[in-house]
Amino acid sequence: MPRNFDCPETSEPCENNNCKTAFCVLRDEADRHRKMRESAKELRWLEALEGVAREALLYKGIRNPPYERLRNAMNHPAVIAEARQRLENPDAEHWSQISN
Repeated sequence: MPRNFDCPETSEPCENNNCKTAFCVLRDEADRHRKMRESAKELRWLEALEGVAREALLYKGIRNPPYERLRNAMNHPAVIAEARQRLENPDAEHWSQISN
């Protein structure tokens, strides 16, 4: 990612990733960690969503759903709500809302 700010240590523009001052190196490292945290958060969300969708389909007797069926179940509002609830409170005992 090109930088378009002046380095506080050298007062020169950091227009490329060649600046190796402590400030810029630490800033790059912080950006990498932020992106990893965001990726991990997104992965946890998708895993929760898929898990709830698979439970709902299993309740309906569909053991190995085709991808399209699983994707449709993952877009169901009740599945989304249940996955969100499980992520917000992972220690609670959850009862599926989808079975109705």
